Amino acid sequence: MPKKKWSIYPAVFLMSFAVILYEVALTRIYSVILAYHFVFMVISLALLGLGLGGVIAWYVLKRGGPGQSVSLPGLAAGYTLAVVASVGAILYVPASGRIEFYFAAALVPFLIAGVFFATVFQKWASLAGRIYFADLLGAAVGALAFLVLINRSGGVNTVLAAAWPAILASVILMANERLSGRRRMWLVTAWLLPAFMIALTYTRYLDPRVPIGKDMDKDLYRIMQSPGADLQIIDSRWSSFGRTDLVQDRNDSLTMSIFIDGAAGAPMFRFNGDLSDTTNQSLRHLAHFSGFFPLLFLNEEQTDRALAIGSGGGRDVLLLLMAGVKDITAVEVNANAVDIVRQYADYNGGLYDGFPGVTVKTAEGRHFLRNSQDLYDVIFLSLPISKTAGAYNSFALNENTLFTTESLLDYYDHLTDEGQLIVVAHHMPEIYKLVFTAINALEKKGLAAPQVMKRILTTGPEMMPVFVLKKQPFSPELSDAIHRNVHAFGFLSETMYIPNVPQAFYRPLDDSSPFQNLAMMNTVLVALADGSIDLENVLKKAALDLRPPGDDRPFFYKMTLGLPAPLPLLFWLSAILTGIVLSVPLRNIRRKPSDPNGMSAEHIPSILIFALIGIGYIMIELVLFQRFTLYLGRPAVVLSILVAVLLLSSGLGSYVSSFFSKSLNRTIAISALVVAAAALLSLALLPILFQATVSWDFAGRLALAASVIFALGFFMGFPFPTAVRYLESNRMDSTIPWMWGVNGTASVLGAVVTVIIAIQYGYTWAMIGAALMYLAVFFLFISGPVMAPTFERR
Repeated sequence: MPKKKWSIYPAVFLMSFAVILYEVALTRIYSVILAYHFVFMVISLALLGLGLGGVIAWYVLKRGGPGQSVSLPGLAAGYTLAVVASVGAILYVPASGRIEFYFAAALVPFLIAGVFFATVFQKWASLAGRIYFADLLGAAVGALAFLVLINRSGGVNTVLAAAWPAILASVILMANERLSGRRRMWLVTAWLLPAFMIALTYTRYLDPRVPIGKDMDKDLYRIMQSPGADLQIIDSRWSSFGRTDLVQDRNDSLTMSIFIDGAAGAPMFRFNGDLSDTTNQSLRHLAHFSGFFPLLFLNEEQTDRALAIGSGGGRDVLLLLMAGVKDITAVEVNANAVDIVRQYADYNGGLYDGFPGVTVKTAEGRHFLRNSQDLYDVIFLSLPISKTAGAYNSFALNENTLFTTESLLDYYDHLTDEGQLIVVAHHMPEIYKLVFTAINALEKKGLAAPQVMKRILTTGPEMMPVFVLKKQPFSPELSDAIHRNVHAFGFLSETMYIPNVPQAFYRPLDDSSPFQNLAMMNTVLVALADGSIDLENVLKKAALDLRPPGDDRPFFYKMTLGLPAPLPLLFWLSAILTGIVLSVPLRNIRRKPSDPNGMSAEHIPSILIFALIGIGYIMIELVLFQRFTLYLGRPAVVLSILVAVLLLSSGLGSYVSSFFSKSLNRTIAISALVVAAAALLSLALLPILFQATVSWDFAGRLALAASVIFALGFFMGFPFPTAVRYLESNRMDSTIPWMWGVNGTASVLGAVVTVIIAIQYGYTWAMIGAALMYLAVFFLFISGPVMAPTFERR
């Protein structure tokens, strides 16, 4: 135990800094190696290590008896070694590539950190409020440090940077502990080995590049496996958004592609800047692209202004220029992609570098549109999905809000009278979902489904079909012109719906064909247009999840019925592990309340507080982040800032809670009630605040978001440290590491439950669920002491 009590505060600060930096930076590395949904699973399971570390600490301390201690300097040094070893294993072990391997590599550092924090809270339970403040303050600073380090040092070096704070924590703790010469030598060795590897990586003696995962869901890997492909990464940049790679196929002189974490490839075409050059191969190729087809029918009045959302490598901008649009605003959320296109201006004709009539904005598309007063003749989106894992919850926050009921209304309201929304989708199920969402949206404007279908066009090949929504109904003349030209492009009948054109059936030329009557257009869409079926019946009979998404349930790309594959498994794993952490030590419950190291049966309900606040805290956190991401835009940066604000405010709340030394149960109950009431109140007030401040600049909106999160986070910081002190004051301090484990595993379970509720019912119900967790804490503690009466502190 440190001779000077003050040393525990900077040590906890540094360890917490190291843990959150490791977590978010490792998420970025795993997002390159794994598909985003597996990133969520691996990181969530690894984070269970923080909780399991508490159980290990409880078991070690219990077996060792009253005199047993755990070396905190050794744990900090061990964490340093584990971080470096995990990076080495991920990058250099040939056997890597399996999910369980990446889970094991990530687990050990979290496990050691869990033992460290659980031991600290057990040994200094009376200082829990201040220790928790140092813990959360370190995490807040770590979240902000990630933004700086990932841009400057890259993914691998940022993960390795998480070792340095732990080394410093070990030094501080060692200076204040009586250790033998052998132990001191071991600690020095533990410091030098990671420092040596980090130095080698920074000086490029070790290759810090992260390989693209061998996963067919990774677009880049799939292309690399194509016959004849000869790809090389010629530029690579890290940011909080992900790793952006510029890739060139040596056998393809026409395009290069920009990938984010090895997925979501966006082409950048070779272009000399001359739109009148009929020999340019890129222009001739794009003239046959499905997204160009609806642009062929623009008249002179419809080419004044266009907005391209998710413009990527510039293909959409080039399409709009080919169509004669005079003023184009290109919006791209990934700043590195914009920088790459600008840097390679000689290759792409300078589309993002002062090309006449083109303005480029780095912003989230929907957020940009909501803050714009301009009307557009064309709003163009082409395959706008990132497939990159979010740094703090890669499943819950991965889906954007570009295709929700509310977003289609935003697009519709920003169109000129003759304007149109054009979306290039991946496949036909997405077209169905866009059509159904458009019907759902425009019904709010008083239009029935047949009226909406008069404004919709769908066509294209099997892959990359096109959806068009016009502000006004298609005229019979325009429909006829489209019908005359669509067959020349060879588009399929399955993807085709043209308003004002009657359905037709024809017999195949081959009499032996099993298909006797082939429809010229999609039968489902035609039936919706003529009113012979309604949307509700279509959704009930669909073999896919084609429900129109909303801002509260923005999972447009979720097509499977039920829950996506990783979620049920992750739910049951985290639920079972939480149940084990809750139940196994209960075998040691004593029936006598007088036992200073035991628990009586009457204390069992008090255990629930650590599970309830573990679940409730993360649920509120994720719901708030989802709400504010749309409000603020710039998701990658905003999330880190909001995480820092939440952790800082909770830390301050924890510090203030240390001054409440009487009626601890009442302190817990009242703070829990305030959190529950604020969570429920936010459901009503946030939409009003967002609407009233939508015209504010970014700094003003960020200040508002930070204020709301700070106020709520302050009270969210009360229950945990107060409950720890409550255990200590009731002579139950030996159970504190166990309670840390309960809280840690329950937090992971809470994250999974939030995603499940959001997918099935929406984020509003997730927030209601979080409020119920805190209300349960209130009712457990408001009626009087759940535990034994307070004893004098030993």
